[in-house]
Amino acid sequence: MKLIFGANTLQYPAGWQFAEHQHAGIEVVGILTGQVLLMTPTTRMTVKAGQVVCIAPYIPHCWASDHAGTLNVLHFIHAPRDLTQRLVSINRPRLISLSSTQFAEYNALFSRLAALEEQAPLQQVRLLRAYVEAFLLTLLESDQVTNPNHALVYEIATYMQVHIHESFTIAQIAHQFALSEATLRRRFHELFHTSPKQYLIDLRLNEAQYLLATTQLAVKEIAIQLGFFDLAHFSSLFHQRVGHTPSQWREKAAHL
Repeated sequence: MKLIFGANTLQYPAGWQFAEHQHAGIEVVGILTGQVLLMTPTTRMTVKAGQVVCIAPYIPHCWASDHAGTLNVLHFIHAPRDLTQRLVSINRPRLISLSSTQFAEYNALFSRLAALEEQAPLQQVRLLRAYVEAFLLTLLESDQVTNPNHALVYEIATYMQVHIHESFTIAQIAHQFALSEATLRRRFHELFHTSPKQYLIDLRLNEAQYLLATTQLAVKEIAIQLGFFDLAHFSSLFHQRVGHTPSQWREKAAHL
């Protein structure tokens, strides 16, 4: 089973542009020198030297830079899901700023992953998996949240991700974390630029994309697993977000 692909250090020229595209796995890009502009349908983000940006699967995005520079790029496919779910934001890229020491550790792990991917013998799979986990944990541990309000929102978002297959309401989430619904909505907007309800819907739809691409479960079964008991409503939401019906998406994902 392939865990990663496309590990590469790229020297890009002044005026560099990379057209809109998307991936079935998580894309992690670290800027070694220079800076780049990352654009998605909802976000424009400048990523500078010493920063790493993580992009969730199936988010259309493109790159551009006015000046020359160097970056690392790596894609995760079958990485540990408990770590990757904590690493990426479901609706927008996640930017992580590293200290010089942290970035050196990130770069050393990236180089080791790239070397292991190139060798790729069967006996290296276990070692590669260990390095993948170390790489992801390095990014997670480096992205320390100093604002306690933001830390709580990240905790709530992680709870939603872990319990994605369970039935709960936003009111229940707010009560569980001793917040009013209004406060929860306000803090979610501050951090994720969306409501907790929409975040949960996006999270479940992203999981639906993953299940459609990686399993043979029936569309109705996937919908029910993710709390959508009205198949027509699920299909409508899915089409609004992805631009395809679930069945069309499954066929498209098979060719990504």
